[in-house]
Amino acid sequence: MPGFAVDPSQQRHIVRYRLLGKTQWDTVQVTPQGSTRIVIRNLIPGKTYQFQVVGSGPHGLGEPSETVNITTR
Repeated sequence: MPGFAVDPSQQRHIVRYRLLGKTQWDTVQVTPQGSTRIVIRNLIPGKTYQFQVVGSGPHGLGEPSETVNITTR
């Protein structure tokens, strides 16, 4: 599991997202470390996006979470 870090201070999380139907992901680093919320700006109203969370650590990226589809207001 490459994204796993034994030392929690080395563990980071990345949120990746894309417009439904697109192939390329945009990414946002979750800061500060340990945050349980993130705001992603400039999404298009009324569109569906896919989101995943990926852990990262000194050994690289871990496996992404399940994909969640969310439609903006």
